Amino acid sequence: MAQLIANLGRIYQPALTALDRFDFDVILQNEARAASMPETAIREDEDVQAIQERRAQEEAARAEAEKAQQQQVALAQNYNKLNEPPKPGSPAEALFGQGQGAA
Repeated sequence: MAQLIANLGRIYQPALTALDRFDFDVILQNEARAASMPETAIREDEDVQAIQERRAQEEAARAEAEKAQQQQVALAQNYNKLNEPPKPGSPAEALFGQGQGAA
């Protein structure tokens, strides 16, 4: 099974990069016109760009929300450590030790 997955990975990756040569937006548009699709059914470039920009903004917002959630989880997991004294020999001990000595 692992060998099959490895082989598929070797085949799939070059195929994926080979697809970069094709502009699928243009291909789809040409095929739609060749099939006598009404022009009103094909979106204008400006509309497509607006849709893609909105989608990118939504994805960025989702990624930001996910990052914030991960930070909250990390904070919650480490919250109990905030009240612990610094470990001996740690940078925190050196920092807090200096502050206590200066007082």
